[in-house]
Formats: sequence, structure tokens, C-alpha cells
Amino acid sequence: VAVRGAEAQVARGRLNKWDVREASGLVASRKHKGVLYTHNDSGDRNRIFAINEWGKYLGTYEIATAQARDWEDIAIGPGPKDGEDYLYIGDIGDNRAYYPTKVVYRVLEPNATRDPYRPVSEILYGVEKFEFKFPGHAGNANSETLMVDPHTGDLFIVRKTEQHPLQVFWAKAPLSSGKVIDLEEYHVTCVDYNRECKDQHHKSKSKGSLVGGDISPSGLGLLIKSYEAIYYWRRSSTSDSFFDSDPRMLPYSAERQGEAICWDAGEKGYFTLSEGRHPMLYYYAYEAHEKWVKTVDLWRKKGEESFVRKTNYLEDLSSDLKEVSLSRSESESNQVEEYSVRQKSAKRPESEQSSSLSSWSSLLSIEEKISSSSSSSGGGGGIEETSVRRGDWWEQWMQRSQQDGLVLGVSSFSAGGSGHEMKCHVLEGHFHGLIVAEVEFTSVSKCCEYCTQHLVHQDRCDTFAFCDKKEGCGLMQPFGTCLLKVVSEDPQLGLGWSFDPKHPWKSGRVTEE
Repeated sequence: VAVRGAEAQVARGRLNKWDVREASGLVASRKHKGVLYTHNDSGDRNRIFAINEWGKYLGTYEIATAQARDWEDIAIGPGPKDGEDYLYIGDIGDNRAYYPTKVVYRVLEPNATRDPYRPVSEILYGVEKFEFKFPGHAGNANSETLMVDPHTGDLFIVRKTEQHPLQVFWAKAPLSSGKVIDLEEYHVTCVDYNRECKDQHHKSKSKGSLVGGDISPSGLGLLIKSYEAIYYWRRSSTSDSFFDSDPRMLPYSAERQGEAICWDAGEKGYFTLSEGRHPMLYYYAYEAHEKWVKTVDLWRKKGEESFVRKTNYLEDLSSDLKEVSLSRSESESNQVEEYSVRQKSAKRPESEQSSSLSSWSSLLSIEEKISSSSSSSGGGGGIEETSVRRGDWWEQWMQRSQQDGLVLGVSSFSAGGSGHEMKCHVLEGHFHGLIVAEVEFTSVSKCCEYCTQHLVHQDRCDTFAFCDKKEGCGLMQPFGTCLLKVVSEDPQLGLGWSFDPKHPWKSGRVTEE
């Protein structure tokens, strides 16, 4: 079950630097263990501060030639020099939507000290300035979240917005200075699923403004926070979009004007920091993400080993095809051809030796020969997907054949204390939504019953997903996994029902009778 914020929160220590009075961004160094960087909101000079994981001050770094109009977030990622980390500082705030362009500064990460008794003061040179413009429909957007993909260097800016939907814009690397870069819309949805978001978002002030975020060092985890909540997305490949998966709500105890968040360098949890004099640095351990990274890494290695085995087999096959071609040019003897077939078959993995190759009446390209071999196997253990690319192992492993639109009857349950009866409607497949709890049960009816009793944002869990496949439903989701979700059906929020009948889950909606 999801852990409440107060139970998971650990106070690491108060910042002992008087100059840090309005902390707005936070990021962990991946080069210097235990070092974090932060900065003030608008009204300060062009400088950042280094602190350790216990809030102790380590140094001040002035960003040469940069202007500090409204610095809102800081990120870390790759840059022009391979193997080096760069700091990205987002001058992206604009409360009055006055400025037509926003700026991000990039500078090589300094050699930060880890000794709190010998703090440093340095000027960082070689600063690059990138100027950005939002697409027309976004206007002069106010933003407080800046993130950089650690693998591609792509830059992401999340709009703060008082209209509640999550709006993510991006600029693909490499970035160009000296000209205004047009941001592209990357993703739009809704993450604040309370009743106000559903029914009154056009008339009310926002309670779900998005104020900070970070992509994990592995590139597999994404955090975005509002003043009241932290949302987490994960992906199984760095080439996928985070927003293809369901977000989870993570433990968080709201802070006064808490805007800063970042992963720790080891991806074992995350830090948060708020504005004010001597703010407390908080830490939340999140074991599920650490397990996710290890599991994905394990499966990636298995996929790469499988790719290497298949690549070696293809090379053997190519060599044999060339041998046959040369033999044929010298002799038309069928004995030479039969001998080559036996040699090729002996080099196959045992699981693939049961099928024979098709007639070699002509020399084909290696891709054509593979296709011919597969089609002639008749499904009897022949070559399958032998031209596999490196990124395809995950898709193959996840693909399963399911029945379409299978409706299941589930008992009704009385929602405790409400006086209303809640009824489950279950389908084979998967609905997208915000995951607010994850538990394990023995049946889909138990999962549904738990959903009817679960409250989120003063509203009921209205959607659930249950894995009833004995082999499991994906990484870290074995048989019996029950995901409780909240889903908005308001089309104005950009998130409706999304259903995939081939996804190995039994999902459904809980309705009040």
C-alpha cells in the first residue's frame, strides 16, 4: 500500500547558509558523491550553492555572464564534451506571462568540494545561453520545472499552469545558442485528479501547480511535484516516453512553499527542499524504483546476450551461404550442397535445429534467406524474429495474446459508511490513470472491493487493474498485483478512458449504484 508522506519523510538537516532564503531548484551531482546544488528564486544574483545531503553548506558558484531574472529550477545532464556533466539553470519563471522568451544557461559542473569546513567561492566561466519560445497556443508560459534526459541531452520544460493539465514541452539536443529555439509540445494530460480538477478547473485557482521535477541518472524514473503531491513515471527503455506508462503518487508531506525536488545519485530515493530561511532538507527512500532499475538492467542484459547469440548465428549463416555460392561456382554437385546444409544445421542452437532450411536454389541476401527459413519452418521450432534489433527484446517479452472485450461478473460491495452500494465493471485489458496504491490479492473481486474502500483526495478510487496471469503482467508485477487508480473522464483535461484489450490485466471501473 502507498506509504503516507509523514511516515516516509526523513529530516536530514537544516541548511546552514543564510544566503539560501528562497530555494527553488535542486539537483544531485553524479560526479561528486553526496553533493547537491540549489539556487534562489527571483531576486538573487546569478549564483548557485553547493550543499551536502545533510544540508551543510559547501560553496557558492557565480555563473559568469548570466542574468538572474527568475531562476526556477536546475538540472544536470550531458553536453558538448563526452563523459562530462553539465549544469542547466532555468530562467523560466514568468508569473505575469510578460516575457516572450525564456532562457536556460549551461555550464560545466565544477569540481565541488565535499568538505563543509572548507567551503569555496568560485566563478564558473564558459557559460552557454539558450533562448526558448513556447508554441503560440501556450503564450508566454510560466514554468518552474526544468529536466534534461541523461542519455540524449534533450531538454524538457513543464508549464506551471493554473488550468491543471500537465503540459510538457521539449527541445531536442544538440541545443543551439545565438538563436531563439522553438519549443515543441511533448505531452499533455492531467495529474491533479481531485474533484476541483474535474469539475471547477476553469473557475478556480490552482491547487495542483507543478513546481519542480527531475529525471533519474539511469533515465528510467521521472519525478514531478506540485505543492501538495509528487508524481512518478517509469519506463523500461530510455528510448520510450515516460508518459506511455501510468503515473504513481509517491509519499510526500507538504512543505510551506516546497518547490524543489531531485533524485539522489544512487536512485534509492529523492530529496525535497522548500523556500524560507534555513529550510529543512527532507529525504524519502523509494525502494520500488531502485528495484525497477535493477530489474530492467537484468532484462536488458539478457536481451543483449540473446542478441549476441543470434548475431553470431547470423554470421555463421552468412558464411555458409558464401561457401555454398563458391562451391556452386566450382561444381554443380548436390553432395556439396547437402554437406553445407548439415554444417549450417549443426551450428544452430539446439532449440532451432528441428527445422530445415528451404531450398537453396539461388543465393539470396541474408535477410531474404532468414525470411525464407522462417516461413518454411511451419511453426515447428524454426527461426523466430532472427533479425531482432537491440531495442526489440522488451516488446517481444511483453507481447501476449488476449481475448477482446471479455466482461466478467463481479459481486457488489457496500462502501463502508457511505450508505451506497458500489459495483465493479470489469474488462480484460488496461485503463490508464494515476496509481495511488499497489497491493497483492488472490482475486479480481478482492482488488475491486479494496478499490471501493479507498479514498484519494476526498474522492473514491474509481478504477483498478488486477493481474490474473500466472506468468505475471510485466516487470515487478506478478500474479495478484492490484493497482488502485483514479481516472478523469473530463475531455477538457486531456485525459479520457484509454483501453488496450491485449494488455494482460483485468481492469474496471467502480460505480455507485
